[in-house]
Amino acid sequence: FLDIYPNPLRVQTLDRIVHELKAKESGAATTICALNDSLENKSLELANMQRECSDLLLANSNVKAKLRTVSSELLSSNEELSIVNSEYVERIDELRDVNLDIENLLASTKIGVVFLDETLSMRKFTTAMTGIVPLTQQDVGRKIHVFNFDFGDEFIEVCEQVLSSKRSRNNEVLREVTHEDRKSTRLN
Repeated sequence: FLDIYPNPLRVQTLDRIVHELKAKESGAATTICALNDSLENKSLELANMQRECSDLLLANSNVKAKLRTVSSELLSSNEELSIVNSEYVERIDELRDVNLDIENLLASTKIGVVFLDETLSMRKFTTAMTGIVPLTQQDVGRKIHVFNFDFGDEFIEVCEQVLSSKRSRNNEVLREVTHEDRKSTRLN
């Protein structure tokens, strides 16, 4: 039989179920909307991140190209510096050989020579010079003025003239120094 009169309990239950279904449907719709909004936001974020990633890849590519260029330039500069360094080493060797030749020449000729710098401080002297005046290695760096050399009154003047004119001058010393002279020649 078909029940024409609905059962009130059943109607209430059905109403409650319909009401619950509508509430769940509404909640599901809200959740779906929220998920759609979240999905759109995430899609936008993903698109932004992809753009940023593309920009970073492009920037990285540019930096790599610049680094390759700089690296190439540095290698080229390094090669040039190596060549210049080799030339300097050769030049230093040549200067050392010339310096040794000059020292050997001065030692073999037994000529007394004092080398002074621009302030008239003693740079070096030959061994033959120690036979004329009592010089020691401790005298290197001292001003020529502090020595009491008996080379004439104009000795310091001549040294200053040579320094200012940049022209050499030869003076001959015609006396031998005795042991007593050596003691009295030095000023401390």
